[in-house]
Amino acid sequence: MLSKGYNKENTKMYYVDHDNLEPALIDVLHTLSIDKPVFSMNIQPPGSVVPAHEDTWRIWYDKFPDEAKKHTFEDTVFYIVFISPQEIGHTFTAGTTNIKWGPGDVIEMPYYCKHATSNAGFTNKIAVQCLGLKK
Repeated sequence: MLSKGYNKENTKMYYVDHDNLEPALIDVLHTLSIDKPVFSMNIQPPGSVVPAHEDTWRIWYDKFPDEAKKHTFEDTVFYIVFISPQEIGHTFTAGTTNIKWGPGDVIEMPYYCKHATSNAGFTNKIAVQCLGLKK
């Protein structure tokens, strides 16, 4: 990514990990069809991009090492829950699909789906990444 011009300044993303999310939000997230979930709130500030990538699930593997030995990516589910409204300049692309969203919208992506996000707007873009096993 560095060779393409991406760096620590233009790829900033702030995170609130699973253990520090508001209990009311965790209660809502637990209504998703997911077992052994790991939730991470992603806060993307204005001027930041995350280039196209596939997630590695490293945090899920660290939290559930015994489960990770028994399951493959085929057993997993990956949701994005949008918290903030989509404003001018906010983007999320899954594969070649540009997603349009409102607060509370949920998309499911296959584990192998490359995705990218950018914030060319003026407010933080907030979403929660939900990783776990299919129910």
